[in-house]
Amino acid sequence: METLTVENNPQTFHAMTNGGQGGLDAYVELIDLIPIDFGD
Repeated sequence: METLTVENNPQTFHAMTNGGQGGLDAYVELIDLIPIDFGD
């Protein structure tokens, strides 16, 4: 899923992810993506 948000005064990516720590203070959640194996 892809989303686009436009803000007048955006936070830094560091602030949105709570310094990469996540948790309740984070606006953005980082997730690990796993490739889909369709076989050969």
